[in-house]
Amino acid sequence: MAMGLRRMVHLSVREVLQKFRDVMFQDRIARREGLLQSIDPRAKIVVIVALIFTAVFLKKIVTLVAILFLAVLLAMLSKISLRFFLLRTFVFIPLFSAVIAIPLPFIVGGETITSIALGGILIRVSREGLLQMVQFILRVWVCVSLSVLLVLTTTWPKLMHALARMRVPRVFVLIADMTYRYLFYFADMLYKMLLARESRLTGPIGMMDTMKTGASAVGALLVRAYEHGERVYLAMKSRGFCGSIEILDNLTLRPRDITFMILLILSIIPLILVEVHALPLPSHLLI
Repeated sequence: MAMGLRRMVHLSVREVLQKFRDVMFQDRIARREGLLQSIDPRAKIVVIVALIFTAVFLKKIVTLVAILFLAVLLAMLSKISLRFFLLRTFVFIPLFSAVIAIPLPFIVGGETITSIALGGILIRVSREGLLQMVQFILRVWVCVSLSVLLVLTTTWPKLMHALARMRVPRVFVLIADMTYRYLFYFADMLYKMLLARESRLTGPIGMMDTMKTGASAVGALLVRAYEHGERVYLAMKSRGFCGSIEILDNLTLRPRDITFMILLILSIIPLILVEVHALPLPSHLLI
């Protein structure tokens, strides 16, 4: 058991390091010369939010697949590796949603497409439940893909600046910015604490000792976080902080930004027409 817990600690340290690598790689992606990297963050936010709201209300699989294909196309035009993008967008949240949606074909009533006899119990798989499962997974995948696309192609300071320029409440922007900045600082602090603990071990320890040291590390991290927060706040006040962070990079909507925004929003119209059957499609695609 003790060896298993020590292995868990080692795996946690690796995960922390991997997160730091992901963040650094993400920043390099945002500085590439791709399509979305050259677009004003405000235009990207408007387009992404519009596509996400559209995906939430769409029900047909073909329209959800079309938005997913659009997200993949934008990722490729932004010089993001297709493999990296698909792994980043499907491995965790959409895969988890797939696990949640698995019971739908068995509990939703409707036309039975197949049945399974299991231990004297007949389990029916309904067509409506299967469609709802696929719709739910696709909808989550599309929303996650669009959100990840926005974050990958925009540096955090520009994203926060764009939200501030779009009249998002100042408190929300400030809290999000401070959380992002110091989340990784405290993660680095936790990593160093775990590394120091591992370097002082001379042999296997029991489960109770592992739990005690883990609780002590969490308590020490909370105390350090509180003290560091107080020091940062006093330092900001002493430098004249008045509730907003000034950024030297001024955002300007150019004609290409407006064109991009208009074209992407206009691309939503055919999807809505397909949804309401105003735009005819082959019968095998109307699901």
